[in-house]
Amino acid sequence: MKSKNEFLEMVYALRESGKRIASKTKKAFYSGFRIEGDKLHFYREGPQTEWTLNIEDLWKVYCTQEFINTSVVKKL
Repeated sequence: MKSKNEFLEMVYALRESGKRIASKTKKAFYSGFRIEGDKLHFYREGPQTEWTLNIEDLWKVYCTQEFINTSVVKKL
């Protein structure tokens, strides 16, 4: 498992990359990552929705699940 600093570096790298990330099913994509304070904002394409997640909550999920997917995030 990654350290908290490594995890945060991954989150910040998402913002810098400008890449779209495909969902597990390949029916949706995630893009437009940006960080404001302790919040990660991004778009889910297909259908188009904007998501906002607390980075600290994501870290807690990662610590217990060792992965993050839509099913896990929807429970936050």
